[in-house]
Amino acid sequence: MKIKTYLFFVFTCFLVLSFANISEARQTVTLNPGDNIQQAVNNAGRKTKIILNAGVYTVSESIKITQKRELSIKGNGKVSIVCTSTQETVFNIKDSFRIMIANIHMTHRPTATGCSEGVVNIYKSREIILQNCDINGCGVYGVNISNCTRVAVLRSKLHNNEWIAINASNSKEIVILKNIITNNGSVASFSKINDLKIYQNRIYNNRNNKINYRAITKKSLRSNRFN
Repeated sequence: MKIKTYLFFVFTCFLVLSFANISEARQTVTLNPGDNIQQAVNNAGRKTKIILNAGVYTVSESIKITQKRELSIKGNGKVSIVCTSTQETVFNIKDSFRIMIANIHMTHRPTATGCSEGVVNIYKSREIILQNCDINGCGVYGVNISNCTRVAVLRSKLHNNEWIAINASNSKEIVILKNIITNNGSVASFSKINDLKIYQNRIYNNRNNKINYRAITKKSLRSNRFN
């Protein structure tokens, strides 16, 4: 038990250092509703902080974060990003390192036929943090993680996703900490994960209120509430 506590402490320190490193921005870009988030991402160099001022940002396709390093996108006040295409994710993170998305409500514009895509897709990336986000369907999934190392979903609400809140596969060092997971098709599925930590989440009112595991090398669960 002491060893597990120590390892969790070490990983928490890593998260804090990651945030500190990103927060030491070389450049800060501030956007307002109507500004182009994708263009700001495309123009971002290393250690760029993008601040979204309060309001609703409407996008017609995924915000693509590809081959970016040490980038943060943070809401300032009540911020929503609404994707009008139900065939696109809100965020698509690929081949990137040390990305933080924080304080943002993200969703699709609802349609009668529902969604055919998820909200956040993370692929072949390292040290990705989603914090204090409201990850709201009608997305098929809330967060999809594949072929990644060190991904943390922290203090967020994942809800109303048609299929599943979190799906992760072929990845290492995944942390799901202090989230609310509710009103989804199912809670989570983890496959071929080396080092999985699921701590202090509140999980309730999902159609399938269980977490599925397959081929997990190390797993640590603590203080999760299922009610």
